[in-house]
Amino acid sequence: MSPQRKLELEFAESIGHTELSLRRRNHEEFRAEMLRFLKRMQARTLSAYVRREMDRRVTEVILSRACMLPEPEPILLREFKRMTRLGFSSVDRRVHIAAMLGRWVQLGKEDSPIVRPFIADTARRVQCLRRGRYKRECMKDIEQAMVRTGMKPA
Repeated sequence: MSPQRKLELEFAESIGHTELSLRRRNHEEFRAEMLRFLKRMQARTLSAYVRREMDRRVTEVILSRACMLPEPEPILLREFKRMTRLGFSSVDRRVHIAAMLGRWVQLGKEDSPIVRPFIADTARRVQCLRRGRYKRECMKDIEQAMVRTGMKPA
């Protein structure tokens, strides 16, 4: 196994352990510790692509934490802007984040000007996929997010 592959596997395992060890902390402490973890892991890799993917994964974990505990809108906007700046590695990641944002609206009873346009854009991107099981699964998740935000009747 190559050293790069070992590092990727170690990162995948470590991110879960780090997330679990920080679950009782508030959002700011959680974010700071996850970013420190990211810096430590990125210092060990040589590839810019792998560093960017690590950054995307950690940012997604931070954003999902902000969505599940319904954090206030400014915190969510900060994390969402960071995620969009980094970009999405796949349509699947975009669908996952759209579903989390739909849940944030449902849990927080609060709407945001970024949520509905992002979900609509993700739905358009999923429509461009070839027919098949993958597209159906993605559309099911997007439709659920649309129902949670009130974009579509239940």
